[in-house]
Amino acid sequence: MNIQCYHYDLFMERVTSIKNGEYVETTIPRYIRVNSHFASEPFQFDKWEDRSTPENIKDIIHSHKVSRLHTNKVVELSPEAIKKYRS
Repeated sequence: MNIQCYHYDLFMERVTSIKNGEYVETTIPRYIRVNSHFASEPFQFDKWEDRSTPENIKDIIHSHKVSRLHTNKVVELSPEAIKKYRS
């Protein structure tokens, strides 16, 4: 399983062009993707169930190399955290 976190930063790009025989410098706003974190770890599971979607959706998922994943989440809290959560 891989995870990639990213955000976009605004970058002002300087562009020089020639207008009426003179150099003209302008700035153009551009958004640059900045990868801020990447992690990879084996994903362990005990069982699986195939709930295939219609063929056209499966083709889209396959061509983009993504998977749909639904997991059951279990959240365990300490006794102190349970008291704070309930209040």
